[in-house]
Amino acid sequence: MSAPPGHLSRPTTSREPRQAAPVSEPVRQPGRLLTESELRELPSPQWLIEGVIQAASFVVIWGPPASFKTFAAVAMAGAVVTGLDWLGPKVLTPGAVAYVPADDLYGFRDRWDRWWCDTAGYGYEKDVPMFTWKEELNLFDGNGFDAFLAEVRRVRPSLIVLDTWARLIAGGDENQQKDTTRAIQRVDALRREGATVLALHHSGVEGKRERGSSALGAAADTVISFSRDQKALEVRCEKQRNGAPFAPLRLTFDPGALVLRPVGVSPAPQLPKRQASVLDALMRLATQNGGSIEIGVWRERCFNVEGIPKKTFYDSKKKLIDGGHVRELDDGTFAPA
Repeated sequence: MSAPPGHLSRPTTSREPRQAAPVSEPVRQPGRLLTESELRELPSPQWLIEGVIQAASFVVIWGPPASFKTFAAVAMAGAVVTGLDWLGPKVLTPGAVAYVPADDLYGFRDRWDRWWCDTAGYGYEKDVPMFTWKEELNLFDGNGFDAFLAEVRRVRPSLIVLDTWARLIAGGDENQQKDTTRAIQRVDALRREGATVLALHHSGVEGKRERGSSALGAAADTVISFSRDQKALEVRCEKQRNGAPFAPLRLTFDPGALVLRPVGVSPAPQLPKRQASVLDALMRLATQNGGSIEIGVWRERCFNVEGIPKKTFYDSKKKLIDGGHVRELDDGTFAPA
């Protein structure tokens, strides 16, 4: 039977049904121990992002405040839903993403919008399989968890982002192993649905590991730390359970586009403030309207929201077109170049 419209059917296992075993090897029943041959038949771990995180694993990213962890997680979510590289490493198994922005829903929306406009552009369909959870969710006491798990089973995400761990275990003590373990049990339930679970967390007082109980890092398959100096952000693999740690990544923050970039990748030249505002308005409108927009709607947005006079708008529009930032389509609408 086909799945109802708007729903995803649950995938079946790719392993062929086992043939009847000989008398000397009893047929395995659910809940029984694996035989040696069944152990060897288990699939090897697959990479979600090559060399960085694996499919159906538990990943912890930690770092001090203002170390751009959320920007990196948004970029990772975007890479998985589009198949684009994640700040250098390749995405090997693209799929849906479920993001839980428990810290700041609207801040997440803005970061996603910025990443999309800068990186994905308009070569992709607007409605990619990116899902956001804005309801209550608590991994410690279970409030909202059953509803979230039901949605995970419906959309079948390859990646679930928990932003942040501290917000999502409210009522529990992150310094206590028993409270942390209780929350991890719900993470494991999500992983059993085939999703990689990524938790963003803060660093401890000394900045040498994730804050709170060591049970969190012990349970993770991959642990990634973020730190920054005056020149760049360093992303380092502190733990990789089923592979070699990846080499440190060096990233920079582009304050004009509000996105992260690998060191050595030059950002686009920064535009004058008025031109940047006019272009930003076009990007937002085009994202909401299929890739392009009529000039009247664009002009009114700039005037009513940005406070840009009409003459300044037309001057900026011309310079943006001349500079290759904006193009006029055959139907008379406008789109980012």
